[in-house]
Amino acid sequence: MDKFEEASNTIMNVPGDWHTGLNIAQSIFKCFWKLLLSPIMDMLGWKRINEKVSGCYYRASRLIKLINEELHRYKDASFCKQAWSTILRDVQ
Repeated sequence: MDKFEEASNTIMNVPGDWHTGLNIAQSIFKCFWKLLLSPIMDMLGWKRINEKVSGCYYRASRLIKLINEELHRYKDASFCKQAWSTILRDVQ
């Protein structure tokens, strides 16, 4: 099970071939580099990622994936917190 978890954490879910993934990552970096990606990267202490994604594609895609997962987790937790009383009422 540990090996499976390690492998699943290593695999990137980026659609299409390398060029398609690179274009998607470059577009995300172009829109969100200064506002979101660079400050989070600095907070994490990550280095060797810059605005030119073609030189750091793997690291850049991992940063995008990490931020996406954390934003989804925050959004899910916020929804559950707001809807908790309704959920409990419907269950009982």
